[in-house]
Amino acid sequence: MKPGYDGLYSIIGYHVSYQTVDTLDQTTLEYQNVSEITLISLRPQTYYMINVSARNRLGRSSPATVIVMTNTDSKAIGRNMHQICLFIYTFFKYI
Repeated sequence: MKPGYDGLYSIIGYHVSYQTVDTLDQTTLEYQNVSEITLISLRPQTYYMINVSARNRLGRSSPATVIVMTNTDSKAIGRNMHQICLFIYTFFKYI
């Protein structure tokens, strides 16, 4: 997937929303000047849909979506979040 035109402007923030796949209740967060995002208070053994958009001076990108399942082991949950952060970085590093 090739990113859209970014105007050669740097990323200045991220828009993150997440929800369990079995509910419509969504949590939305805005971040500025960060390179890593940690989602807290997630339920164990639960599927989450996470949408992330990057923002620069031209506006917000289309969201990247990933579905992950948390684990009962807190270290495994940390690994899941690391994979999400890596996915976010890889997807947005060129916009």
